[in-house]
Amino acid sequence: MKSKTRTLSSPVRLKWSEKAKWPRDPFFYYVTADGLYLCRNHPLFMSSIPVETGPGELAAHRPFLKLRYPKLSRTALELIIGFFDQIAELHGGEAAVLLAWDRRRDKIRVIVPDQTTHVTKGWYGRVYADDVKYQTPPPPSPDLMFIGDAHCHVDGPAYSSYIDKRDELHRPGLHIVVGRIRSEPPEFHIEATVDGFRFKVRPELVLSGYEKRRRNIPQAWIDKVQVEVHSYYTYGGNSQQNTQSTQATTKSYSPPYDDYDDNTGSYQSGDTWGKTQKTLTQPNVSKTSSPATDFNTARSMNKEIDNDC
Repeated sequence: MKSKTRTLSSPVRLKWSEKAKWPRDPFFYYVTADGLYLCRNHPLFMSSIPVETGPGELAAHRPFLKLRYPKLSRTALELIIGFFDQIAELHGGEAAVLLAWDRRRDKIRVIVPDQTTHVTKGWYGRVYADDVKYQTPPPPSPDLMFIGDAHCHVDGPAYSSYIDKRDELHRPGLHIVVGRIRSEPPEFHIEATVDGFRFKVRPELVLSGYEKRRRNIPQAWIDKVQVEVHSYYTYGGNSQQNTQSTQATTKSYSPPYDDYDDNTGSYQSGDTWGKTQKTLTQPNVSKTSSPATDFNTARSMNKEIDNDC
């Protein structure tokens, strides 16, 4: 039995060329490189108006994202939190790591890029975190592909700031924000971006769990961080700025690598999660250079994320 052919009462035309001949339909939908338009050929005018909805005969549709990432291991996450905690403790500043998918081993690895964390020292000696800046390096191996990043808001809440959203707009991938770093557990906020659209991600979809931060942070990670201090003081009635740059150092475990692979350790797995995140408002903090990825090449785990998840 042949299927019934369905037709639209609302014509849909495609614009293939800038010099395309204007359709003669009384009204029609025009699909162009600039979006969808509702167009009319009225006895008194011709019009072309951008619209967000298509012909009413078609079925409804909504944005969605199916993640196919392997989960970030609990050990790796706890090392990341320990790294953020040490930078905050030493210098009061933010820090960042990159997440890379190891295609050969089908797991996520942590890579710490060279970075500069900016802090401001107030007149009374209090230190405030400003931002962290870095450039995404080439993947250290052909088997690795950058799929996301994580950065810390130090004492601020975990949320995507205006600058975070701006930086990540055209950088598809997984973006993890850690807030309230001095609390145990800290706060987690995760979003994914694809083609400029943001999806909120539940932590359990991409993280294997969290119990407590690790203290044996690789010295190689700490050595990746430069600290730039901006201090303000009063001299002759004028506020002046003094900037100094220092290298972050700490007495810590120092294995000969600058990315973490939990298969080389002896840590056990776990699946306990921390407290529910809070939704607070805080002045913007910033980061730069979020990594990009191609979602179509990641492995299938069939985890669906909608706008309201």
